Amino acid sequence: MLIPATKTRFDIGINLKGQEAAGVLALDTKTSGMVSHRIELQSIEDLSSEVIDWLKKAYESAG
Repeated sequence: MLIPATKTRFDIGINLKGQEAAGVLALDTKTSGMVSHRIELQSIEDLSSEVIDWLKKAYESAG
């Protein structure tokens, strides 16, 4: 889920229930339970290989 958080930041919401927060991956406390974690992006430079790896992991765990 892509969430416009502020005028200068987007959050990527992903569902990885049971995964501990690590690196750029933070536990989500802002949404209504549709996602378990979020990643904050303030610029294109924030779209790192770590972010891509978390997105892949969430995609693969979705079945």
